[in-house]
Amino acid sequence: MCRKLLIVGALVALAVVVVAVVQPGLIPGVSPTATPAPAATLVPELPVEDVLLAEARAVPVRTATVGATVGGSVVEVRTAPGAQVRADDPLVLLDTSAVDAEVAGAQAALTGATARAQGAAAASLV
Repeated sequence: MCRKLLIVGALVALAVVVVAVVQPGLIPGVSPTATPAPAATLVPELPVEDVLLAEARAVPVRTATVGATVGGSVVEVRTAPGAQVRADDPLVLLDTSAVDAEVAGAQAALTGATARAQGAAAASLV
């Protein structure tokens, strides 16, 4: 379908050019004695055959699978889909309150075990 539209568009453009050359007064705004373009132009004029309209779709050059070293629920997504990121860029913000509570409990258990071990060591010296 896109190829057909491209071919039809090229044929229409070619027909306009042919009509302008064969019968210059037929197209409004195109006079047979048109003045040439100034020598210095910002954008060079291109022949019709050098212009191509096409649809395109961007695809990623490289993809990667990412994961988290801790568990938690996603609170905020900090990147847009398809955005370019670097190593160690934060992609999401996790709610780590459950993991933080487990760490606090483990630290309390370690503190208690250390105190008991020190008490047992002191008792064995007596």
